[in-house]
Order: sequence, then C-alpha cells, then structure tokens
Amino acid sequence: MRAEVCAADGDDRRARQLLARALATARPDHLCGPFLEAGPWLAPFLLHRPALTEAHGWLPRSLRPAAVPDSGERLEDAAVEPLSRREQDVLALVAQLMSTQEVAGDLHVSVNTVKTHLKSINRKLGTSHRAEAVRRARRLHLL
Repeated sequence: MRAEVCAADGDDRRARQLLARALATARPDHLCGPFLEAGPWLAPFLLHRPALTEAHGWLPRSLRPAAVPDSGERLEDAAVEPLSRREQDVLALVAQLMSTQEVAGDLHVSVNTVKTHLKSINRKLGTSHRAEAVRRARRLHLL
C-alpha cells in the first residue's frame, strides 16, 4: 500500500524500493497473492520496470514484462505453470469442499502430501488459499 501511495505521489524511487523489499520477502515462499490483490496499479508499474521482476520468475505472467495473453485469455487469468495430474486430483476434491484429511483418505496419501500439493497449487495459480485456488481454477477452466 505504501508503494502505491509513493507511485501515485510521483516518488518512483521510493515505490521501487518498497516493491523490491516486498518481492524479496515473498520470494522464498513464492507468495503471489499479495501482489495479485494489490490493485490495478501494480501490473502496469511492474511492466514498465522490468528490473524489479527479473529475479522473480515465480510471479504470475500478468506481473512480468514478458507477459503475453494466450488466445483471448486475460493476463490476470494466466496460470504460472500447469498443474500435475495429482494436483488436479487434489484441486477437484477440494472444490467439493472436502477437508485436507478427507482428500488424503480419498487419494490414499498422507495429510502432509495433500498439504504439499495444496502449496504447489497455490504457487502455480498465484493464490494464497484453497477457496481462491478453486475460483481461479474454474476461471481457467481447470475444473
């Protein structure tokens, strides 16, 4: 939010510093959600400052300069990378409002394995929680 205020006030240098710090903090866990939820100002800001995102390939394509929409797909709807078959299975069960334990039982895997798949799904879809991942997957016609 502070970066947005600085950008709106014309303090480009400070806005870049704040975003660089936020990106560095989010990088270890590939936390895309805060950047996707930052509002419409962020994508154009980042797209015109490629140096900010070049070390952050984990960001959704909509926030990186090389972003090109696929056949009518909106930039903000682009997935970072495709889901594995098992991740698709987990996501389909989560979409049925099953708990992590229920998904694990249904797929005959441990709860920790399901949690790992959920983290990967969130990273790939640029989401931060399961309900958001299900909504995004439906928009992308993955479900």
